[in-house]
Amino acid sequence: MIRKIIGWILAIISTILLLLTIGVGIYGYSSSKIEVATTVFQSGIAGFFVFMGLSILLLKKQQNSNNGLSWWYKTRRILGYIFLILFLFSIPGIQYFDIYEILPRVLILITAYFLLKSYNTKQSSNTKEKMFNSRTNIRIEDNNVKEHRTTSEWSLKSERYFTQEEIDEVSHAIVVPSQYGNSVEFTMKLGGRCTYIPLDKGSNITVGEIVDMKQAILLTLEKEGESDIVRVKI
Repeated sequence: MIRKIIGWILAIISTILLLLTIGVGIYGYSSSKIEVATTVFQSGIAGFFVFMGLSILLLKKQQNSNNGLSWWYKTRRILGYIFLILFLFSIPGIQYFDIYEILPRVLILITAYFLLKSYNTKQSSNTKEKMFNSRTNIRIEDNNVKEHRTTSEWSLKSERYFTQEEIDEVSHAIVVPSQYGNSVEFTMKLGGRCTYIPLDKGSNITVGEIVDMKQAILLTLEKEGESDIVRVKI
């Protein structure tokens, strides 16, 4: 709680500092006090990035504990690209290679790097998504197996509920339309691309409804000469 409060305080301070810096810069340039305005503007921008960077670091853990994380990572990705564009446009404005010219640009680049790095967690998110994407990595339990039930020549190999670990790694799951019927879209808490598993035809749920993973059943179907397939049943 304290970490969250400090993070938001720093975010507010950085916003106020940015507004004051812009105001002082405009006033200085309009009053022909170019050198003073430039110094104040560069120092203010540097301070803004320091406070904003600390705010992001403090709020990162707090945001990661929430379920609705997709908007947070999307926002950070957009901000990362904005800072990267600012850095690229600021390069032609370098006149003297001193700390006042270089430091703000370095801070912009570092901020863009960390914002984009937080979103590009493909390697780690792929590791977390193996339980969905790779049939060989889905943990199959032998309990509640029904050997002889068939659906369109596919036999039920195993069925199980999602584990608590799998549930904790998913931000939310929702039914979406797909080419061959409906699928369940899993949004991972670590960000990255969504994962899709086809919905079993016997499920009593429609497009747009949120899937309660604690009630959902993961089916593994087998067929001679074919690879196993996975379905979600609600």
